[in-house]
Amino acid sequence: MRLLRSYCNRERQTAHLAKLRAQAVTGRVSRDRSSIPACTPAPKRLSAEANAAIIADYAAKMPVRAIARKHGVNEGTVHHRLKRAGVTKRPYAIQPNTIEEILRLHAKGRTNVAIAHSVGVSESSVHNVLKKHAS
Repeated sequence: MRLLRSYCNRERQTAHLAKLRAQAVTGRVSRDRSSIPACTPAPKRLSAEANAAIIADYAAKMPVRAIARKHGVNEGTVHHRLKRAGVTKRPYAIQPNTIEEILRLHAKGRTNVAIAHSVGVSESSVHNVLKKHAS
């Protein structure tokens, strides 16, 4: 305790620490939970109407990211809801004109990274297109 007092000049803090030490020695430590932030709230449950709206938005060709933002949920939640509802997912495909552009830029000697940057797809997508259309 003497070390504690010499370490901390503030009377109030020293008293608080002495109280905590005494409680720890007796084995009865009570914690003040008022300063502890509340736990993260449980995720909200989506109503049947919200699920129907997600499905309708997807059927209207709205991108999954936009649907997630609109309904305040994660993209994974949108995919999960679509799967549970038995909705057939749209295939992700690079448009034919984008494939032609990738092949044209590759023929000019540009790197996959540069092609991906200029076309607006990932480097792995460029690699897959070149692999598929290798001659």
